[in-house]
Amino acid sequence: MSKFNANSRAKTRCYIIRNDNNKKLTFQFNPESIPYSRGANYTSIESAGMSYPLTQYVGGQVREFSFEVFYYDRPYTGKINTARKFLEGLLPPETNTSSFTKPPSFTFAYGYFVRKLVLLNLDVNDEWLNDKGQPIMTRFTLTVRQVGK
Repeated sequence: MSKFNANSRAKTRCYIIRNDNNKKLTFQFNPESIPYSRGANYTSIESAGMSYPLTQYVGGQVREFSFEVFYYDRPYTGKINTARKFLEGLLPPETNTSSFTKPPSFTFAYGYFVRKLVLLNLDVNDEWLNDKGQPIMTRFTLTVRQVGK
């Protein structure tokens, strides 16, 4: 059991809100974990005659991380396809358009962890289909980049 989901009775459901139109997607189940890290970049300054180079901070590193979201829809009601459409709307369109439109940023919220993100990659794994070929169990893996606080 993940410490992040302690007692699995989260009072707040994990959700994302598109920042361009304020549409909200509340996940059916909270992710089991949200693993992330932060870092900093340093450079070494070496000079002739110095025994040990100086270290100078040059900037922070971008925060990128992935997490998985699980959906279950039996009997089939279409909630998986609704989530898929919402999440795919956070990526560039699949067809070429005559004008450039950048994908929207979104606000991700899970308990204390609230960040402004963009979606870098969406993996969709339909694990179970009903007899009509409609998804009734799907895992979405989102790879995101933080673009603001």
